[in-house]
Amino acid sequence: MFVEPYLLTIPVEIIEYILTLLAADGERHAIGALATARRLLYNMVYNLPDTHLWREIFLTTFDDPAQ
Repeated sequence: MFVEPYLLTIPVEIIEYILTLLAADGERHAIGALATARRLLYNMVYNLPDTHLWREIFLTTFDDPAQ
């Protein structure tokens, strides 16, 4: 019997928030490590149709270039 990992039952928005918190905490390598754990997580990190997640991750480290 296959049991879905608990992390994958959390809404995508919360997982993205967790990834942003990891970046803000200086754990940027953890984002890539998490993406290698499951294909769904990989697609969530690297194959999004827009760039909102990477923009949020960028803004945890750098000032907003649009301002």
